[in-house]
Amino acid sequence: MVDLFDHGLEDSNNLNGDEKLHEQCQNRISELKDELETLQERYKTYVESKSSLHPNQFICKLCCKKLMDSRKDGKIQPEDNSCDSCRDLELKVYLMKEEVRKDYEIEIEKIREEIIGKELEKKDEEIARELKKKDEEIDVIRSQLTKAHKIEIEKLWLRYEEMASKEVENSAIQVKNEVIMSQELTEKTKQIEQLIKKQKILSEQKQNEMEKLKSDLIRAHKKEVENLKQAFEIEMTTRVGTVLEEKADMEEELREQVEKLQKTITELHLEKDHWEACQDQELQQLAEKVRKDILRALESQIKEMVASGDEGEDKSQWPPELVALERQFTSKYQHQMAQLVEEHALEIADIKTDYDAKLSELVKMYSMKQAEETPRTLISTGDEDLDKIVRERDSLRSLSLTLHRVVKELAQYLTSCEDEMNKSIVKEFFKLASPHLSSSIHTSDMEASSDSEGEPHPGERRVHFAPDVTALVSLLEDDCLENSSVDVSVQLRAELESCLERLRGEAATVLGLSQGQARSTMEDRRLTSLTRQLIEEKKAKEEAVGQLRQLQEEIHQYK
Repeated sequence: MVDLFDHGLEDSNNLNGDEKLHEQCQNRISELKDELETLQERYKTYVESKSSLHPNQFICKLCCKKLMDSRKDGKIQPEDNSCDSCRDLELKVYLMKEEVRKDYEIEIEKIREEIIGKELEKKDEEIARELKKKDEEIDVIRSQLTKAHKIEIEKLWLRYEEMASKEVENSAIQVKNEVIMSQELTEKTKQIEQLIKKQKILSEQKQNEMEKLKSDLIRAHKKEVENLKQAFEIEMTTRVGTVLEEKADMEEELREQVEKLQKTITELHLEKDHWEACQDQELQQLAEKVRKDILRALESQIKEMVASGDEGEDKSQWPPELVALERQFTSKYQHQMAQLVEEHALEIADIKTDYDAKLSELVKMYSMKQAEETPRTLISTGDEDLDKIVRERDSLRSLSLTLHRVVKELAQYLTSCEDEMNKSIVKEFFKLASPHLSSSIHTSDMEASSDSEGEPHPGERRVHFAPDVTALVSLLEDDCLENSSVDVSVQLRAELESCLERLRGEAATVLGLSQGQARSTMEDRRLTSLTRQLIEEKKAKEEAVGQLRQLQEEIHQYK
């Protein structure tokens, strides 16, 4: 096997060496060709330089040679009297020149061939010498490679034998270890089976004890929950009755106020239409032609000016009358918007102060109850599982109390927001209907706000924007929450949908009433701002209802 491998390596090395030698020979031949070309160019330049420097001398020498050759051959005799005239001499000279030129070219070609042949012989001898040297070097390298290859194969064979012996020893040791481990595993499996039997017996005993304790705790917990439910239901029924009565009174008052406002608005519309009709009849007879021309010109100018003002261009090109009109409209509504912003900020500050005080009271109550309930929770029964159950019960009680309080506070907050919204809407309606009554309404509202915590007067009416939160509060302590068949989310969705339908209907009526009166663009903008406020407050109320749903779901989970 080693001999075959050596022969294969030698063949491959020979092939690689031959290819390299062939490439080197080709490169050398190309170099020699280049050198021959350079020598030929040098010879041409030399001959041309010589012929250009002394052409007449060179030709004369050739002519002399030619004459000497002809005399020797006997073609021309020195005492020849045949050339008598000059013309014959000229012809002979011309013929001699042509012969000399031909001989000149032939001699140049011979010299070239001799020079090229000598140089080629020299180059061939040099190439043969270099090839012999390279063949000798290749033979030396082959002998060295074969010796090194044999030494490496012997080393690899020795390493292979050592590795095989080591692997055999390691496999024997592993087999022994596996036998020992199998024996130990059998012993350990027996021990584990015994421990499992003991563990099953202990777990059965503990389960029986825990079932007894759970049954006792469940009975006690049910009794306490029933007592709390009864007390809470009694309180909620009384409060719900009072809230429903107040709600009915408020709805009746709001309906009466809306009817009065509708009547006044219709009367104002009729008066305005009558006055406009009379004025139009008088003016149409006097200046119809002039009015049409002026209106057309003004409409085109106003459209261009408004378009330029909307695009943010300078208002310097506007006429002074149009600028004065814009200032009148903007000053009124900017003043009204500033007043509304101030009133809204004051109302928010009052609400924040009220709820900060309420939150502080709740924190105090919660801390007091925790202090009262701590001795109950600190009592230890001696068992960790029972202590955990007691702690969970106490935490659930405290959490249910806080959730009930939060729901009540949310209901109160919704009612207060609803009252404030009604007040602001009534103010805006009166301002639109009769601006001269706005001052009296403002003073009456200030007096009403100074009274006890925003309680409605019996002669006023308010619109019901918020959902029926009192019904949701009554559902928290109702027995139907414990039944899985009752779905509180359906009731919540129905209440929200009814509230949204009422809001849409009331908004449509408000827009219908205001379209006849609010013909200018500024009044339309005012209505859009009011509708935006309504939408924002509606979103806030929907978020509050979502929080109520989350609280109810948490109560379901804890129960």
